[in-house]
Amino acid sequence: MRITQRIRDLIEEKQSAIMAGLDPAPAQLGREQYSLPPSTDTLSFARHYVAAVVPYVVVLKLNVGYFLYPDGIRHIRAIVRHAHVCREH
Repeated sequence: MRITQRIRDLIEEKQSAIMAGLDPAPAQLGREQYSLPPSTDTLSFARHYVAAVVPYVVVLKLNVGYFLYPDGIRHIRAIVRHAHVCREH
C-alpha cells in the first residue's frame, strides 16, 4: 500500500489529521525553555511521548537532527518499533 493511501486510511480511521513531532532538544542547544533537562533519558522520554500521542495522531515525525549522538539511530529504531506496538494496543 502506498504511504499516501495509508495516511488517508488512518485519517478516516482516527477521524484526525494530526501530526506530532518529536524534537527532544538537549539543553546545550540554547533552547533552555523548550529543552529536555540534562539528566533526562531521551529514549525513555520519547517512549512516554509516543505512548501518549499515538492514539490521536496519524503521523509521528521524528526530528532526526536531535538524534545525532552515539546510539541515536538505534534509538530511532526503538522509537519507531514502540510506536507500532502502541498503535496495536
